[in-house]
Amino acid sequence: MTESILHQCEELNLVYEIIIADDKSDLSYRLKNKDLEKNASVRYVELDERVSRAKIRNTLAAMAQYSTLFFIDCDAEIIHNDFVAKYLQNQNDIVFGGIAYSTQKPAKNQRLRWKYGKKREMSSAETRMKNPYLFFTAFNVLIPKDLFSKLQFNEQFETYGYEDTYFGFQLQKQGLAIKHINNELQHNGLCSNSEFITKIEESIQGLTSLLHSPEIEQEFFETIKLYRTFRFCQSLHLVKAIAVLHKIFGKFLRYIVIQTNSLRLLDLYKIGFFCHHFSRYDK
Repeated sequence: MTESILHQCEELNLVYEIIIADDKSDLSYRLKNKDLEKNASVRYVELDERVSRAKIRNTLAAMAQYSTLFFIDCDAEIIHNDFVAKYLQNQNDIVFGGIAYSTQKPAKNQRLRWKYGKKREMSSAETRMKNPYLFFTAFNVLIPKDLFSKLQFNEQFETYGYEDTYFGFQLQKQGLAIKHINNELQHNGLCSNSEFITKIEESIQGLTSLLHSPEIEQEFFETIKLYRTFRFCQSLHLVKAIAVLHKIFGKFLRYIVIQTNSLRLLDLYKIGFFCHHFSRYDK
């Protein structure tokens, strides 16, 4: 990916920099990343410890020397030859290019993440513009540095998930428009079905731990479909019953989701896990 960006930037004769931050990944990845530093436009930084996605993005932004920031996740692939050129046409705006997934089915044990991405994340700019803040993610986004510096990612989101959602919420709250274009990056970093569910569990645990935080607005939680489902269950006094059912059948349902790649069963597992974890946390 980095080589492709370098090539496109050189073709456009741009003044630019690429900053890569590594927070204690495997040695093989670190050696590969360090090799990219041979290019004068690439800066590679190794952090001393594992940090949250919010913190590493804030760190990268603080290190950047130019007026426009462009966030790309490390497991993305450039699929458009004019990828950089399209963003140059919108460099004074907040712009999200979108996410794409391969049309080829991956191995069965990676198919849940792939299916979730194609059904829940992948959509055209026209569709995204109907609800522009809902689709925001830092996977593939351009933003002016001065604007980002005023908001930043909230580092209270220490575990996987929802830091992007909260940043999009802050943009909406501030009345800052997000422009959506068809300039997708392909997400190739497909984890196994089991690892994906573990990440979802981590995100729910992180979310429930923030429910009583005075610094996170209640309106933010209302933008999350899972939380709205939880609130509906709460209004029917079903949370404890669902928590008990999850305690009994949760492991079995988790196994079925891994085997079948069913998004509906995944949704059922998520609300069960939310209710179970909330009941434990709220004691």
